[in-house]
Amino acid sequence: MKTLFVILSSLLLVFIVGCQESSITDPVADNTAQVHSSFMENSLNKDITYPNVIKLDGSLSDPSHFFNSYAEIGGVLQYRIDKVQFDRRPPYTGIKVSLKVNAELKTDCPHATRSWLVNGRTNTILNTSPAVQITNSFEKSFKVNYTCCGKLNLVMKFSLSGKYLTLESMKLVKVNSMSVPVGDPISE
Repeated sequence: MKTLFVILSSLLLVFIVGCQESSITDPVADNTAQVHSSFMENSLNKDITYPNVIKLDGSLSDPSHFFNSYAEIGGVLQYRIDKVQFDRRPPYTGIKVSLKVNAELKTDCPHATRSWLVNGRTNTILNTSPAVQITNSFEKSFKVNYTCCGKLNLVMKFSLSGKYLTLESMKLVKVNSMSVPVGDPISE
C-alpha cells in the first residue's frame, strides 16, 4: 500500500509539473531588415535606461474572436538608440535599437478574467552607412499574456530614420502552435 501511494504521488507530481502553462513573455524576432538581432539573456542589459517613450493607445482588431471584435490597448513603448561599431575592415557602423514594451489590452470577451498584458524587451542592430542616410524598417513581435481564447502576439512595425524611431503600425496576430518565442522575459 505504501508503494502504491508513493507511485501515485509521483505520477501526480509529474502530471502537475508537465501541464503547467509556459510563462515566457518573449519577443519573437523578424530578421528581414536586421543584420543582427540580439536575444541572449547576457547581452540584454536589464539596467538600461530608455530615454524615449511612444504612447500606445488605440483599438486593435482581435483575431482570436469573431468578426468585429476589438481590444483597446494602453501603455508605453520605451526605446533607446545607440550607435555601434563593428570590428571589421573597413569600419562598419550600425544602430542598436533597444525596445521595452509595457502595455495592457482590454477586451469585451466574456471569457476574459483579467486584462491582457504585453511586457517584453529586445535589442536590434541595423546596418547603417555614414555616406547614405536611409530609413530602416523592422518588425518586432511580443507575446500577449493572459489571453482567453487563443494565443496572440502584438506585432509592431517600426521605421528608423537617423535618430528618430516611428511606430508605423501595430496589430494582434494569432500565434501558430508551432511557433517558439525567443527573447528575454521581463521580470518586474
